[in-house]
Amino acid sequence: MKIVKILQNKNFLFWVITSIILILGLYQFFLMQKNLIKESRSHIQKDFPAFFIAAKLANKKQNIYSLEKIKESADENQIPYTEYRANLYPPPFSLLISIFSGLNLYKAQEYFVILKIFILIVLSLLVPAMILNSSFYKSTFSVNERYLYTLLIFGLSLNFFALNNGIVSDMRDGQMNILTGFLVFLSFAFEVRFPVVSGFFIALGGSIKLSPYYLTMKFLFGKNKNSIFGTIVFSIFLFLASLYYFGFEIHKIFIQNIFIPFFKEDSIPILNWPLSHSQNQSFKGLFYRLFIPDYPDPLSGTQIIYYAPWIAKLLTLIFNFMVIGICSVIAYRSVKLNNIWSSGLTYSVFVSGALLTSPLTWFHHFSFLVFPFSVTIAYLVLEKRKEFKYMLFFIFIGILFALPPLFLYPETRIKGFSFLNYIKLFANCVFFLFIVKLYLGIEKQERTGNENN
Repeated sequence: MKIVKILQNKNFLFWVITSIILILGLYQFFLMQKNLIKESRSHIQKDFPAFFIAAKLANKKQNIYSLEKIKESADENQIPYTEYRANLYPPPFSLLISIFSGLNLYKAQEYFVILKIFILIVLSLLVPAMILNSSFYKSTFSVNERYLYTLLIFGLSLNFFALNNGIVSDMRDGQMNILTGFLVFLSFAFEVRFPVVSGFFIALGGSIKLSPYYLTMKFLFGKNKNSIFGTIVFSIFLFLASLYYFGFEIHKIFIQNIFIPFFKEDSIPILNWPLSHSQNQSFKGLFYRLFIPDYPDPLSGTQIIYYAPWIAKLLTLIFNFMVIGICSVIAYRSVKLNNIWSSGLTYSVFVSGALLTSPLTWFHHFSFLVFPFSVTIAYLVLEKRKEFKYMLFFIFIGILFALPPLFLYPETRIKGFSFLNYIKLFANCVFFLFIVKLYLGIEKQERTGNENN
């Protein structure tokens, strides 16, 4: 009888379920990080050597965008040169990454992987801890319940991260998107009490990759003047520091040869790869693959359905405008709600929207979604735990993001309209709409509560 009573005790079952999920999450995450650290010690990563070479050139105050200088530095550091060693990042980034320049390549790769592992663990813990310790939940749950829910969400996040193809690709390639995603979280964490600091983290993220600057629209339409001020001031500071160090010419090269062509031309600057490359999982990548000349690579090539560049550009403009419009409306309306969920989901929809509207979104760029993933998991556990359809749908989204790059397999390439070529874009579209749905649910709940009162 005692055993039956124990099994019927909801608190006991909650402990058991939480423990199982946490153990599975820790185990999956441990296996992932173990394999990735091991690889970083013995294999040259795909992208990190480009950052490493840029850091070496920055230390010497040489042209960080010159392919000739990059080749020379690659030879000096015994790094095989390939065309994707080209540097496409803002000048301040090369100053920031120079902290690794005193190490050899393999040690730098290892430390950077460890840094991102630490970021993922911290993010998985801080998101639920911050939400559960806000005024929104202090009166709802006891201390023990908040502790248990934190561990549950932590375990679910670790499982999700370990199985997510974009996150693993970011770690394996030596990319920066987990780092910029964490900076977006820090912007969210400081926005209410220290909005200027919130703007600083967007500026810092934007100095690494331009995508965090997409969040400035949230500040603008959310009427957050202090965060806008912080973003502008710290962006100017980072630019001036970079300008002082490198001089004017390097910045001129970046603006003329990289920044403007990204938005104006139909190919990736310096590399001269067309934006129709199969890995490009943005709206621009989709429509350029459908209506602009093929990318004739034997492995990752594409095949257009009809040559009409004007259709590609028009559809890109329409879909990008729709996403920007939805993000802007949510940012404007979220001010009225002014709670931790409205803020977290607004940040999330902007991060997802940034990847949809970017001229270039590779598979590993989806690791930029680490904060939206964490927020969504926390929201479903805390607010939708009795509505299993939401969690089941999110699991479906997780499966889409977990799938490997299917374009690599010849049998999946059935002309340009092959659905499997756009699986990650589809996953992010579904995720974007899912976040919007969750946000609208909060608004509806708020209206219902006000009417009842």
